[in-house]
Amino acid sequence: MDASPIQQWHMLDYVIVRQRDHKDVHITRCMRGAECWSDHRLIRSKMNLQLADKKQPARVKPPRKLNISLLPAASVIFQQKLTEALGEDSATANTNAEEEWCTFENSIYTVAADTLGFVKRSRRDWFDPDISKLLDMLPKKHHEHLADKTCQKKERSLPAGKTVCSLNKLNNVQSRLRQMKNA
Repeated sequence: MDASPIQQWHMLDYVIVRQRDHKDVHITRCMRGAECWSDHRLIRSKMNLQLADKKQPARVKPPRKLNISLLPAASVIFQQKLTEALGEDSATANTNAEEEWCTFENSIYTVAADTLGFVKRSRRDWFDPDISKLLDMLPKKHHEHLADKTCQKKERSLPAGKTVCSLNKLNNVQSRLRQMKNA
């Protein structure tokens, strides 16, 4: 701030804010410092700042698991294909050890994937043994659920204390399904 001959102070110190963040500045105040004859003041500004989240690096997808249970049966074929692939890779000799390791690793993985294949995941369904019982119960449960919805709508229109339907049938079907799942 600067003192003019008529003893009016003018602002010399500013808070610089981007145009898009202008709405986030709540209040800016000028405060007197310890030195009364200084031409600078402490500028205090209250702002609503929101910090950006840290950017997570892109996750590298892990290679698929190989079906190594087939290795004893296909070991001869695997060895032949592997010697062919490594022979081709050694013809293109790399000067850098890192590049050589990458080509070595890639050639082993591709030969193993071609020879052995990948692991197939199978998840056992909990309702397989009792599928006939389940197929009988699910339409009943669905019917009871729809009936319960219509009863709830009717109950709202009736006076207090009077109920039209109960959830016993729906609960029985649900408990039988849980028993089948836990068995």
